[in-house]
Amino acid sequence: MNTQTLLICFCFIGIGLFGCSKEESSSGIVGTWQLIEEFEGYANGGNFQWSPVHEEDQIRLIFSGDGDYQQIRPGNAICEGTYLLQAGEILTIDTECQTKPYHQEISFEDAFLLLTYTGREGYVIQKYLRVE
Repeated sequence: MNTQTLLICFCFIGIGLFGCSKEESSSGIVGTWQLIEEFEGYANGGNFQWSPVHEEDQIRLIFSGDGDYQQIRPGNAICEGTYLLQAGEILTIDTECQTKPYHQEISFEDAFLLLTYTGREGYVIQKYLRVE
């Protein structure tokens, strides 16, 4: 093998090893999501089943492709901020409505976005449906 062929091989190996980024993609979360059900576990007396969220209590979450976040609560109260998806399973949200960023576990089940957070009496899972 000549020197030029060896150099080309090393370039391709270098691109293969170092050219791929390990950053997490947030494209699966981008869009508008509406809260439709909650699993409260031990919270509120130990209701270990999915409960529908009444339309007047539903929350909308909007995640943009550039990391902007918006939460629209009942009565059209809006919190704006940013989000970061870490390791594909931890969602960090920083909004003007909170004194510090908060973290939630994130997962997807079929067409649903599931956000899990720890409350005073265990964990709560919120189920969101993509609406836009």
